[in-house]
Amino acid sequence: MVLTTCVFAVVLIGAVLALGGTGMCIDGGRLRERRTAQAGVRREWTTRVAELRDGGDGKLAKLEGTAVTDGGTLRAPFSGRRCVAYELTLFDFEGVRPVLLARVAVARSFLLRDDTGIAHVVPEPALVGIEPDKRWRFEADRVPTKLRALLDEHALGERWHHHPIVVCEGVIEVGGPVAAFGHVAREPFAAPPDQRVGNGGESPYRASGTRALLTGSLAVPLLLISG
Repeated sequence: MVLTTCVFAVVLIGAVLALGGTGMCIDGGRLRERRTAQAGVRREWTTRVAELRDGGDGKLAKLEGTAVTDGGTLRAPFSGRRCVAYELTLFDFEGVRPVLLARVAVARSFLLRDDTGIAHVVPEPALVGIEPDKRWRFEADRVPTKLRALLDEHALGERWHHHPIVVCEGVIEVGGPVAAFGHVAREPFAAPPDQRVGNGGESPYRASGTRALLTGSLAVPLLLISG
């Protein structure tokens, strides 16, 4: 009986961690933003970038493709992966059910490329929903400086000072799949030199133009998830 109980506890803990604590941790309501973003994107039909070339400003659209840097990237705080967005969930892991201490989601602008073209995605404002795929556990007396800074900034109370901390991290990597749903617009765009063609030189008609822009608003934030 004791052995069965121990095995059940281990399985439960593993399941909680695998899910990043969603739905099974105390104060899991704070993960509502992740679930909202994922559900909002997945219920929409995908639009191809090429379909946005003929206007459509102001309408809402879902794009899916590959995340490409627009000149800058983020570094995931714990894995160091190059990404355009990351999500951290920090748990107090004293006992069977973890307590969610804080959730941190960060995203920056990037290019989304599908097989028909490229759109500029600007996640301002945005709801981010990224499933965690990496986890770390830190004992109370071995919390690294960067984790301590995150907890000081985002966690309420001081209970984490005395308990083990589990960090779950998920990212949208540069070169990885991504999906976004938001407002469509057009923005001025200067094509790179290698995409300008003409009679032996650059063509002014290909050197500048517009491209699709996907962004959010206060009423309808951009929804951003890993593809």
